[in-house]
Amino acid sequence: MRGVGKFLKDTTGASAAEYGLILGIIIVVGATGFMALGPGVSTLYTRADDTVAQQASAVIRLNDPDSEIDAE
Repeated sequence: MRGVGKFLKDTTGASAAEYGLILGIIIVVGATGFMALGPGVSTLYTRADDTVAQQASAVIRLNDPDSEIDAE
């Protein structure tokens, strides 16, 4: 039992409040970063989606026997 009492009285190291404060700071910084990067990431995915759709459409037209496009 002496070990438990000694453990509970030990004040070295970070406390739960300090860990909570660090976690709160990380959350605020992360949320701010996500909000700042959000529009740019959205634009990036929209452009990628448009490019993939255009390429897929071109492949479908090339493989379509009724297409007026001549495959080389």
